[in-house]
Amino acid sequence: MTIICIEGASSVGKSTTCKTFAARYNAYVVPETAFLFDKPQLEGKDLMLWLMERQVDRWKLAKEKSKEFEYVILDGDIFKIWYDWVYGFESMTLEETASYFREKLLNQEISFPDAYIVLWIEEEELRMRKHSDYTKTRRNFDKHLRLIEPQLKYFTYMSSIMPHSVGIYKANDVEDNVQHIAKQSEMVYGARKDEISIFEKMIDFYRNNTP
Repeated sequence: MTIICIEGASSVGKSTTCKTFAARYNAYVVPETAFLFDKPQLEGKDLMLWLMERQVDRWKLAKEKSKEFEYVILDGDIFKIWYDWVYGFESMTLEETASYFREKLLNQEISFPDAYIVLWIEEEELRMRKHSDYTKTRRNFDKHLRLIEPQLKYFTYMSSIMPHSVGIYKANDVEDNVQHIAKQSEMVYGARKDEISIFEKMIDFYRNNTP
């Protein structure tokens, strides 16, 4: 079945959109790492390796649930290399990170989702939504605002090498977001055969571009 990843800035409405879509369609939501696993007392490279291993676990869960549900929604990207691209590869280099995910791809332990839905909204609106949401503390909210433009730059590039698989939408409200997911899922054209090629182009993007 169809595996779709939802991404976007903090407070854009990703988690609420995922839950709303799941309630309306035959869908299973794979939460973010922080909501699936207890964070260990690790630092530096050990913590980064643990986080990447948990992304592989999230993908495994998505694949298992795709046998039961028409849709599986990943609340957050499996290949979250763009986060370290924005803030700096402190604990592991880009090449070390790429080597880890490349091996997992070759061993078919991880893959790109069938589609990405990237939600965005203006910073002023994000701040308003953050202040009206009492369910999450969002301690790193201001830091994560720095992600908006680089993240859109990255996913715009990905849309050029993954035709029909990346949709970038303004998140006016949850209802619109749900419709965007449904629309994008209809554009998926079966299994891609060039996963490694896409991955290497993605890594080249990080090598050759600044946030």
